[in-house]
Amino acid sequence: MKRTAGKLLSLMITLIFVITGCDYKELSNTLFISGLGIDITENGQYRVTAEAIVMDRSSEEGYTQMLIHEENATVMGAISDMISIASGKLDFSHCEVIILSKEACMGLRGLIEGFFRNKDYNISTKVLIAKNLTAQGVLSIPPKIMPSKSFEIKSAFFNKNSSGKTVEANLLSVYDSLHQSGSTVIPAVEADRFENEVALEGVALFKHDMLIGFLDGNETRLYNLVRNQIKQASLSVPYGEGEFFYAMVSGKSTTKAWVNGVIPHFFVSLRAGASFSGSYPGGASERELAGLTENYLRAGLDKLALRAKHELNIDLFLVQDKLKKTSFKQWDMVKNWDTSCSEIEYYVDCSVSPEQNTRARD
Repeated sequence: MKRTAGKLLSLMITLIFVITGCDYKELSNTLFISGLGIDITENGQYRVTAEAIVMDRSSEEGYTQMLIHEENATVMGAISDMISIASGKLDFSHCEVIILSKEACMGLRGLIEGFFRNKDYNISTKVLIAKNLTAQGVLSIPPKIMPSKSFEIKSAFFNKNSSGKTVEANLLSVYDSLHQSGSTVIPAVEADRFENEVALEGVALFKHDMLIGFLDGNETRLYNLVRNQIKQASLSVPYGEGEFFYAMVSGKSTTKAWVNGVIPHFFVSLRAGASFSGSYPGGASERELAGLTENYLRAGLDKLALRAKHELNIDLFLVQDKLKKTSFKQWDMVKNWDTSCSEIEYYVDCSVSPEQNTRARD
C-alpha cells in the first residue's frame, strides 16, 4: 500500500510540473517539503527539521524521502539557511504539517505569524504539538503506509475525528484564535519510538500564546461533546470489575453563559442516546446501562470543568467569547477575564437514553 501511495504521489507531482511547463530535470532538482518540525536546542537555538521528497527515477518508488536540519536563532533564519545550502529548490507549498515541540511553542503567536504571513506556505497546513518526543523525533519515525510521515499524520485526522479524541487546527484557525480569543486548542501528537508509531490523541492548551497543559484523549472527547463535534463515538464505562462499551449514536449539547455580579457562569446540558454491545454486565438492562453512562459522563464533565478552573486556569469553553457576542454589557461586567477563569461557575446537566436497533462501534 505504501508503494502504491508513493507511485500516486510521484504521478501527481509529475502532472503538476507538466501542466506548469517544467521538465523532469527541474522536477528532480526540487525538494518538496511535506512537513516541518521545530525544536529548541540546548543552547537556545531553533532546530528546524524538514521532511523532503525528491523525484528519483533510480528508486523503485520513483522518489526519495529524506530529513534535512538547520539551526538558527530564529525559525525563519533556520529555514533560510536550509534554502541557501540545499542541493535544489525547496518547495513549501505542499507542506502538510508543522509540528512544534513543547519547548519550541513558547511564544506561539510569533511563530504562527511568521508562517501565516509568508506566501510560500499554505494556510491550511496542519499545526500539531509533540507531547512526548521532539518534533524531529516524530518525523524520524518511518512511515508505515504513506510515502512520508507528514502525509501519514495528516491522514490520521480522518480516522480519529469520529472518536472525538482530537481536534483539527491549521495555520489559519490557530492565527485567528490567537488574535481573537484568550484560549487556543491545538491537537497533540504522541509517539512511541519503540513501536515506530504516532497517534493523534489529546490536545495542547494555550492561554494567549503560552502552553499551559494538555487534555488526554478522554478529556478531549468530553470537550468535543460540549462543542457538538462528535456525531458518533464509542466509549467504555467502568462497571464493577469489568466494563461495557457504548456508542454515542446521537447527542446534542446546549450551553448558556451569563454574569452574576462580576462572576461568570456557564451551563451545559447534554442530551444523548446510546446503544450497547456485547454481554451486559450483571444482567443489567439497557436503561440501567444508560443511567450508568449518564453518571459517567456527568462526572467526567464536572471533573473537566474543575480542572479547567483550578489547575489550568483557562477559559476552556470560551465563555468570554460567547458573552462578548451575545451580551456585551454582561461581558463588560467582568473587569479582568484572565484572572476570572478561576472564578467561572460551571453547571452540568446530562441525560442519556438507550437507542433502539443500533450497535456500538469500536
